[in-house]
Amino acid sequence: MADIFISYSKKHAGLTEALARDLEAEGYSTWWDTSLVAGVEFPREIQGQLDAAKAVIVVWTESSVSSQWVHAEATRADAQKKLITVRDAALEIHEIPLPFNTRHTELVSDRARIFAALAQKQIAPSKQAEAGRVTGGRAIWEAALAQQAERRRADARGIEIREKIARATGREALFELWKEDPDAVIARLQALGFVKVASQKDGKPVSYWLKPGESFRDFSEAPEMVVVPAGEFMMGSKKGEGEASEHPQHKVAIPQAFAVGKYPVTFAEWDAASAAGGVSHKPGDQGWGRGRRPVINVSWEDAQDYIKWLNSKASGNPYRLLSEAEWEYACRAGTATAYSFGDRITKNQAQYSEGGYGSASKTAESGSFPANAFGLHDMHGNVWEWCADCKNANYRGAPSDGSAWTAGDCSVRVLRGGSWFYVSQALRAAYRFEDGATGRCDYTGFRVARTF
Repeated sequence: MADIFISYSKKHAGLTEALARDLEAEGYSTWWDTSLVAGVEFPREIQGQLDAAKAVIVVWTESSVSSQWVHAEATRADAQKKLITVRDAALEIHEIPLPFNTRHTELVSDRARIFAALAQKQIAPSKQAEAGRVTGGRAIWEAALAQQAERRRADARGIEIREKIARATGREALFELWKEDPDAVIARLQALGFVKVASQKDGKPVSYWLKPGESFRDFSEAPEMVVVPAGEFMMGSKKGEGEASEHPQHKVAIPQAFAVGKYPVTFAEWDAASAAGGVSHKPGDQGWGRGRRPVINVSWEDAQDYIKWLNSKASGNPYRLLSEAEWEYACRAGTATAYSFGDRITKNQAQYSEGGYGSASKTAESGSFPANAFGLHDMHGNVWEWCADCKNANYRGAPSDGSAWTAGDCSVRVLRGGSWFYVSQALRAAYRFEDGATGRCDYTGFRVARTF
């Protein structure tokens, strides 16, 4: 059986003969109805040759477009997915019958394109090309075959890389595959819960992929920051529990991950800002010591000055105070109990006054007590922490998207967390406190957040 069956109209047999001659010269065997011998049952012979051929080339001309035989042969070849259509230059595409005028059709005179179409269907010449008659078909075939083999190798390599990326669970393993397929690596990192954190190193911008609970520092004097995941929680106290200001309890969604100071801002961090000229206020330490102890005697407005200095040093990475909703979310760390440690708290878990106000005497060094499930220390006790929100008597009308509530009495600001001076009841995750924005106390400090 022949490599190629040619369907045509006898009125344009000259075109077909020239095409068949060039195909034969390239080593392809051809069959067209001049190959019929006397005595054969030609419909059966034609169908047998068409079905056996590796490809069927239909030559569309002004006469073949109306030939029922050519149309039938084209239909059968199309169903067998081995149809290649060519046309006489005098024939317009729209003159070819439906549905074949929607197929890509080469000019019958463009032999190179016809050979390329054969190569695309992976139809190789079955014979040796004739010496001196090669027109480039075999070379086109061999080049196309090499390209297809390379594509197959590249596809196999791509599948292998994607499978490796899909199986990888560690940051280091994924970074080894970064150059191979960065988009797939990024998607896998995000699926594993990693967050891209813009930071800086040696004054230059860098990015880290960190998991919730992991920490970073934008520059040596900056607070250590912990990645906190997106999520939602019930803010406030259930009906019949807590204070009137903690109602109504309501759902809040934190739409994206953000960073929270691992500790309240320390004296060491404040004093570094002061030495750099970033803040003018010099808070006293009550004789308890500075260094790693949380800074005290700072107002809400003092905290804003420190944050302005951080942002000037951090090249656009936006530091700020936590909103009240973010603070409670970060404090609870996925819990719904009174404290992040359960419904009771002990002196082994926080610095507070047990039995009477002020009995703890002073602050403790930051990190003296265990972290909560988000990796944050001293969310209960030690110092009250300023939040961004203005005073409101309760949660009616409060934002539900985690943003700060900037309506209300903004000369008074919210504080959270309790302190060394207060009893355990004031350390509850839902407990709300307030003070004038200019107020400074030896039990008041703050913690910073950072947006990604």
